[in-house]
Amino acid sequence: MNQTLKRICIRAAKAAELSYRFSWRVNYKKLNQHILSIHQLKDVDAILYKSSRCLKEILDYDLFGFAMWDGEALEIWIDPKFQLNNTAFLDMIRSDMGAASGDCLLHHFEEDGSPVKLSISELQLDRVRSYRLAEPDLAARVYLLPKRSILPHQEEVIETIVNTMGASVSHCMNIRRLQNETVIDPLTRCYNRRAMDEFFDQAIANSRRYGSDLSVVMFDLDHFKKVNDTYGHQAGDSVLRAVSQTILSTIRKCDYLVRYGGEEFVLIMPATKLIRAVDVADRLRRIIENLAIQCDGTRIRVTASFGVAELKKDHDKSHLFREIDKRLYDAKAKGRNRIVPDFRLFTFENAPVQDPAFQCLN
Repeated sequence: MNQTLKRICIRAAKAAELSYRFSWRVNYKKLNQHILSIHQLKDVDAILYKSSRCLKEILDYDLFGFAMWDGEALEIWIDPKFQLNNTAFLDMIRSDMGAASGDCLLHHFEEDGSPVKLSISELQLDRVRSYRLAEPDLAARVYLLPKRSILPHQEEVIETIVNTMGASVSHCMNIRRLQNETVIDPLTRCYNRRAMDEFFDQAIANSRRYGSDLSVVMFDLDHFKKVNDTYGHQAGDSVLRAVSQTILSTIRKCDYLVRYGGEEFVLIMPATKLIRAVDVADRLRRIIENLAIQCDGTRIRVTASFGVAELKKDHDKSHLFREIDKRLYDAKAKGRNRIVPDFRLFTFENAPVQDPAFQCLN
């Protein structure tokens, strides 16, 4: 009887070992395919999506999360599309990343209009596993909630994927930093004039190719010299930063905000009709008008004048730019803190305001 049990145990152990080796070979083959694909990607979203699909296929999970902290903003990617209403999970991520304060940007791999799967509060967060990326110049972590217990060889798979993800994301971020150094204005974090020509050419080419609309907004802070003369150039820099960051957080990801020079900005809006661009410009005008910018105990308010134009079939970049520049000049001549679009289509004016166009609130 004992000998029979012993033989059964030996056979079971061998079968388990064969099953383990077979499963490892299958996973290893899939893993190599995924790793090759991940290394070829040049976009953070694409890298994370491919990594999550790899983990889903090989391991399966209830929750995949990726958090990255740059010292100012905490970005979190989650799959599937959960409602992030569990402060314990967010607090856990903030604690892991050392991000006690700052903005939190949440990303999903599904489209914005896709339904939310369920609430994160419905998951067992005490089972969430956290993996720190080993890249020295990247503060990031991967979070996994597996459907079942993870086997030893699966831990090796996770480690391999996490290391691949870290190297790919770090490489992508380094390339982005180098590119940003040449096209990003260091004060406002908008694109600079060097980048504007490329964006203009690309937007116009796409408009011609796909028959889509293209509108451009140019705006200038009213009486900005008075801000510098009254409060100093440091206060002026604070105003420019506040205005640009507020607008950057308001516009679409496909729009390009350019610091054209000094206190003048250009907003390139692909796939946007003129009437829609005017609506956006009026919303930005009101946002700027209502901003109260703190500087050395003083609140500074500014206004802005806007010109709006759209690309015509018979016009090129130089025509469009002359048109938008003329509209901005008209807005200033008519009293500032207003919008002037292309009057050949319709007329749109805001109520006149008293001059000066900025005030100090103590």
